[in-house]
Amino acid sequence: MKINLTAFAHGFARERLRAGGFFVDATAGNGHDTAFLAEIAGEAGRVDAFDVQPEALEATRERLERSGLSGRVSLHLCGHENMAERLGPARLGTADAVFFNLGYLPRSDRRVKTRAETTLRALDAAWALLAPGGFISLTVYVRHEGGFEESAQVDAWLEKMRGNGVRFFSLPRAFPQGKLKSVMIYDSRRFLLIAGPCSLECEKICREVAGKLAELRSAFPQLNIVFKGSFDKANRTSLSGARGPGMDAGLELLGMVKREYDFPVLTDIHEPAQCERVAQVCDVLQIPAFLCRQTDLLVAAAKTGRCVNVKKGQFLSPQEMRYVHDKLALSGAREIWLTDRGTAFGYQNLVVDMRSFSIMGTTGSPTVMDATHSVQLPGAMMGASGGQREFVPALARAAVAAGADGLFVETHPEPAKAISDAATQLPLTELGALISDCLDIWSVVRKSR
Repeated sequence: MKINLTAFAHGFARERLRAGGFFVDATAGNGHDTAFLAEIAGEAGRVDAFDVQPEALEATRERLERSGLSGRVSLHLCGHENMAERLGPARLGTADAVFFNLGYLPRSDRRVKTRAETTLRALDAAWALLAPGGFISLTVYVRHEGGFEESAQVDAWLEKMRGNGVRFFSLPRAFPQGKLKSVMIYDSRRFLLIAGPCSLECEKICREVAGKLAELRSAFPQLNIVFKGSFDKANRTSLSGARGPGMDAGLELLGMVKREYDFPVLTDIHEPAQCERVAQVCDVLQIPAFLCRQTDLLVAAAKTGRCVNVKKGQFLSPQEMRYVHDKLALSGAREIWLTDRGTAFGYQNLVVDMRSFSIMGTTGSPTVMDATHSVQLPGAMMGASGGQREFVPALARAAVAAGADGLFVETHPEPAKAISDAATQLPLTELGALISDCLDIWSVVRKSR
């Protein structure tokens, strides 16, 4: 099981840091830590971020601007070993936290990386900057030349500091050096499409939808497709609403799609006891929006080692999804996706805040737009939910333009005959045109990142 180290560090820090503080990001990289610290610092706080690569500072600057946080941060093109000197004597002993991510900048020249000799000097500088009660967060990646040596030097530094009465803890090293293998489903080089019928109604429907998705995979190699379908619609508006085939038949259908069409498969879970069994078949476990804060369910899903996709509750702000994310990450989830399916807008209506993809993206995990549930009119049809399917394309295109990493689309050969969400599922014949449009937008957005 792979732990999301960034999320773990952020969860630890979030419990200890307060608005108005002074924080230092010693390795800005792509700006994930910088944005996280700036969010906590608030208008009254300050963050200083350092990096030796101009492209890293530019990526950080862009991330901060997208999140509206750039006014809280000063960026320094400077080696972190010189950060105390750069900040000056007045800042010594005042930092509430100093963050390090040691290694190389992802998707860049791997020859440019942190090195043991400068890292040790940087740690001494961080110690000089640290206020009483402050802490240093160290995330050490080792799978590059010199990585294990740097890690050993950091360990030696920590042991020296332990002798000075400093307390520290670390994650257990559960993976043998050189043998860590993890297959991640999300691939930033391809556009994530989660698609399938709302309910796993029958084999005929599953095969028809999977066949169409296979055609799209051939036509658009830049797609990364996950087949979805629910075995139990456990939160129907009315007791009389059809719920689907049940777990046994549903998992059999998902297994068939996985074997015969070669797609990763996703389904919803509703109770902790379902997680282990579903994970034996499914590659992605999905947490329904109404259950997104259920701690026991999140922990059980995380412990399966499968990817977890969480729908943002219609009652939550995108900022609050960080705490959902932290529950999963701190419970060992190796891959997390965050999906927006709209926010309650008065009674029986939803609205999508396009800022949510940038905000949820500060967790470092992919964000997804649920284009079909977002057009629901919850409970508006006398015991069933209605919807405005005509707005699916507009919302999908807007979300991709706003920076969503993927789309969630429920699709059906004949939506009017579907046993659930008949008013919102996209006709299967219209899926290809929508995806073609969204891929065009995604390619432009991707170049500007």
